[in-house]
Amino acid sequence: MEVRDLPEKAHKDVHKEIPRNTNVCTLGKRYGGWHPTSPEATICDRTYGH
Repeated sequence: MEVRDLPEKAHKDVHKEIPRNTNVCTLGKRYGGWHPTSPEATICDRTYGH
């Protein structure tokens, strides 16, 4: 599914929810449900230095 296939309201809601200049590790922990010591969070922190 592409963004253009979603209703206009969904586009607006997504843009409101995700702040600008957010690091990918924070997004994974907040929206991806990553536990702070999970393999995903550890790899992200080591890769991006957050």
